[in-house]
Amino acid sequence: METEAQNPPPHQIQSYDYVLQSNDELEHSQKRPFDPLSRIHALCGSLVQDSRFKNVVVSLIIANSICMGIATFDFVTKNELVLVFFDRLDTTFLVLFTIELILNFGFWGLALFWDGWLLFDLAVVLSSWMFASLSVFRAFRILRAFRLIAKMKDLKELVWALLSVLPRIFAVGLLLLLLFYVFAVMFTSLFEDLYVEGYTDEDYFGRLDKTIFTLFQMMTLDSWSSLTKQMMQKHWWAWAPMITFIIISTFIVINLIIAVICEAVAAIQTQQVVKQVDTIKNTATDKADQNRIDVLRLESQIKEMAEKIELMSQELLDRKKAE
Repeated sequence: METEAQNPPPHQIQSYDYVLQSNDELEHSQKRPFDPLSRIHALCGSLVQDSRFKNVVVSLIIANSICMGIATFDFVTKNELVLVFFDRLDTTFLVLFTIELILNFGFWGLALFWDGWLLFDLAVVLSSWMFASLSVFRAFRILRAFRLIAKMKDLKELVWALLSVLPRIFAVGLLLLLLFYVFAVMFTSLFEDLYVEGYTDEDYFGRLDKTIFTLFQMMTLDSWSSLTKQMMQKHWWAWAPMITFIIISTFIVINLIIAVICEAVAAIQTQQVVKQVDTIKNTATDKADQNRIDVLRLESQIKEMAEKIELMSQELLDRKKAE
């Protein structure tokens, strides 16, 4: 008994060491000097990372965009008092966005300049302050609405999808440019005299640049049939090159661009599904591991109980023999 009192069990020694270590850490933390920068960093982080704060910022951006749209109506522009009110309201929104940017800088620090979306927010807010007095640039205040892209996950992923397929869109754009140039030279050579001879109401094919603009109009299917009928007054076969250009440009090339974009969006959705499946698998694996641990723990407890029962039965047998 004396040896047990002098030498406590190992688990008690470990608990004593843990208590001593915790006391040392507590004393060290109490002696540590107060760091205001770390407190400011933690406060800014708690605000910036809070979902409620993000929702408030998104609501402010939407409200500011709506107010800038309302400010274009006559009852605002022709009324000095209402116009001043909307200008002050816009300045209030800009101050709030500046505070939000300062909080982001307080949390991210210089890393803010390495994040493309935060850098975009910085450029929009700073340009709003720098060009606030210039009436020409006041029309570009609506660019703040693009900050919604940085604040909403779905829009951000869509933009990344578009950026990821830019090389393929650029290749399709080169094909479309080549198509425009070939047909512009051909149409200018064939139909440059139609306006001079009075067959068309405007000079659509008199010069190469005019022909390119006309072909762009035809690609959008704007009044292509009426123009084709005017051309057919002199050349009955004019419908053939016109319809050929429309089919190639509108129904093939433009749809090819749409297909590239849809492929990128589908790839992002596939990645999201794969992530969800991986998360479900990891969760199921964690639960299975936890169940195995629980089963092993129950087995060990059952073994301990069986050993205790065996010892108790052995003691009873020994007592009976002794009696």
